[in-house]
Amino acid sequence: MSILDFLNPGVPEPEPITLTAPDGRPLSDEEKVARGKRAKLAMDEFLAPAINAIEAEYLSALSQMAASEPWETGKITKLAVAQRVIKSVEQHIIVAVMDGVQAEHALARAKQIAAIPEAKRRFL
Repeated sequence: MSILDFLNPGVPEPEPITLTAPDGRPLSDEEKVARGKRAKLAMDEFLAPAINAIEAEYLSALSQMAASEPWETGKITKLAVAQRVIKSVEQHIIVAVMDGVQAEHALARAKQIAAIPEAKRRFL
């Protein structure tokens, strides 16, 4: 049980993340790979440092608020919700990266299978 679960009892977990194209159609494996690579570059270069800094700031504020003004439950709850939102954004980006990695493996496996002679392919 995390502090967020303690501070926000009864708040349901978010729905699983599914990635689609901007027009709502499912992404092809090639699109997933490209999107995953872009997400990883953005995450590594820009987003991870920013997310880590913001998380540390909110955690510090949450700890300070809980220690100095424990009766201010509204403020504490708002800080906890803000941290949950940051984590949710981070999870969306991680899902995009991992979806790309998984699609890359699927494409590599499809190429391996395509290279197998037809007579042997039926045994797969």
